[in-house]
Amino acid sequence: MKKITFLILTFLTISLFAQTKLTSSLSESMSNNTWVNSSKQVYSYDINGNLATELYDYWDQSNSVWIKQDRYSYVYSSGNKLSIEIEENWDSSTNSYKNGDKSEYSYNNNGRVVESISYEWKNAAWEKSYKFSLTYNASNNIDGGYGYNWNGGTWVLEDKSLITYNANNKISKVTVEDWNGTAYVKSDIRDFSYDASNKLLIDLTKIWNGTMYVDEEKTEYTYDVNGNVTNEKNSYIENGSWVVGSNESVTFDTSKLMSSFTHPFIDRTGLDHLFTGNPYVNKILTSSYTNSERTTYYYGGATASIDNFSLLNFAVYPNPTTSILKIDDTGFDLKNIEVFNIIGKKVLTSTTSELSLGKLVNGIYMLKIQDKNGAFAIKKVVKN
Repeated sequence: MKKITFLILTFLTISLFAQTKLTSSLSESMSNNTWVNSSKQVYSYDINGNLATELYDYWDQSNSVWIKQDRYSYVYSSGNKLSIEIEENWDSSTNSYKNGDKSEYSYNNNGRVVESISYEWKNAAWEKSYKFSLTYNASNNIDGGYGYNWNGGTWVLEDKSLITYNANNKISKVTVEDWNGTAYVKSDIRDFSYDASNKLLIDLTKIWNGTMYVDEEKTEYTYDVNGNVTNEKNSYIENGSWVVGSNESVTFDTSKLMSSFTHPFIDRTGLDHLFTGNPYVNKILTSSYTNSERTTYYYGGATASIDNFSLLNFAVYPNPTTSILKIDDTGFDLKNIEVFNIIGKKVLTSTTSELSLGKLVNGIYMLKIQDKNGAFAIKKVVKN
């Protein structure tokens, strides 16, 4: 009986403090000075918190209905590394998703990705399309890669990339050279500039014009004091001058860490944040493009993460108790208390630091306590 009770309490504890999930996002566009639906994404996760599926739907304005578009599915290795990614496209004639593209990832013994292979669905089978192989230096940092195209029978070398680092071990340049069949020829370079905190400021792409490298496009980043990317501006060269192509602004709830939530923006391969680092330190709320398009992120599910409830430190007494239970809240501002029995049913709530368990049957209960800053804690109490 003690073992069963322990397992139930363990399950209850995990359930109470399972991370809240980022479940969906809604994109809207501006039309006649009114925001109207454009597209939406719905996310689901596996038991390890890895992104399992992404559903993309678009809004049919004429009929005011959501239309299915794409579905992305993800498979992970035992080490929670992304191993397979499949894109499917909605076929309205059969009312089902059809295979579109697939990517497979391979890793070395250090857990670093060494190869990705892309496939296209053709003639009811997966056909190889593109392969990228990575190399690493003595510091286990990526220092280059080789791209190959599939010609129907073998892989054909297309280009190579060389990566160099600055004194702070940040990527400073990526040089790409194309293979013309007999030799490598210059193609383009990317130069990276950082601030004093090693945050990426400018990602500048230059192309080889036969004589020299000339500016082609750039991305500029702005951060808040917590390190969140609050603005990302993309520009390109037109008639010798920089022209802004897109300008994205992002808002955050800086009172909450993004790591406190299950979300789709984690680095699944080791390459996702290779250049920019983690752009979302705090909880992302919205992203928008200057009065033309905006995306709102929606969260739902559970309550708080272990990171949050571990911040609370307090005593509960007397424990065991026959009736009155007191919570020492001198170290925080109490918001509310919830009491659960061992099968997870809520049996009592309170907003004060003293509550009576007198009407409850004798047994073991779990107290879930929340402060006014959103932090949580859990305590086991015994009613005699």
